[in-house]
Amino acid sequence: MQKECSRIKCGIGLTSPSAAWALMSITVALGLGPGSLWQTGAVAQTIQASATILSPKDGDVVTTNTVAVVPEFKNWKLRCDLAGTPDVAGTGHYHLELDGALVNMYCGPAALSLQNVKPGTHTLTVYPAKNDHSEIEAAKAEVKFTYQPTNSLPPLQPINVGKPSVSILWPKNAATVSGASFPLVMDVRNFRLSCDMLGKPKVANTGHWHVDVNKPETAMMGMMKPGATQQQMMMMMMEAMATMMNMGCNNTFDVPLAGVSAGKHNFYVVLVDNAHEPLNPAVTASVSVNIKK
Repeated sequence: MQKECSRIKCGIGLTSPSAAWALMSITVALGLGPGSLWQTGAVAQTIQASATILSPKDGDVVTTNTVAVVPEFKNWKLRCDLAGTPDVAGTGHYHLELDGALVNMYCGPAALSLQNVKPGTHTLTVYPAKNDHSEIEAAKAEVKFTYQPTNSLPPLQPINVGKPSVSILWPKNAATVSGASFPLVMDVRNFRLSCDMLGKPKVANTGHWHVDVNKPETAMMGMMKPGATQQQMMMMMMEAMATMMNMGCNNTFDVPLAGVSAGKHNFYVVLVDNAHEPLNPAVTASVSVNIKK
């Protein structure tokens, strides 16, 4: 997928009740109503989306090991339950990047862990993104903050735990599912799942999973050419992620069916590193299910 205008169950950052309370407190303190975080009305295709980062402010000093990111959008309806499915005008989610590296996709405030982040000045960028993860370059918002931890986190180190594997425990192949969603239960072995490391430098045997629908992102691994620039790699990665529904670190993902038609569909679990690149050789699992609507 491409960055528009010449550049190319969600909100994984809310990993604990304390993080959720912290974000809620910031929202209240800033005097934000529900509409400040997402626009719920229909948006005409001709109206330009825009983003603003309300917190942190440009130039803020962060002394804790988590930074709460609170964005505001205009003319953009946030629907993470449609990620990886056909595009809908004026609708999608947003991508959060740290120093130019994708962290995650969100539809609300984000609690960004600063695990393995060095003290100093860093850049946060928010992009409205379509269902296929193509980003709207003209609508991005960006702030810089300085990380001066009072007590920095010990860095995660590489681990050697054997050959990574993943399997899907439920649903069974050819099962019929219905309703608004169904649970995809997976078993990941010999691989450290850490969503605190999303978008951070690579660490051996550490990463997370992506769930794709109908086309696995590994089908485009040949696009990743040696010697490509960071921007070229980001473009190729985004193109490969067009069918990604979500990323995470739990053993269960509640697969939303809002954007998936009735009939037979294939779902894939792909193990990826901190930079969202599939492991090499690829470590995947798939299941075919019949969706009844």
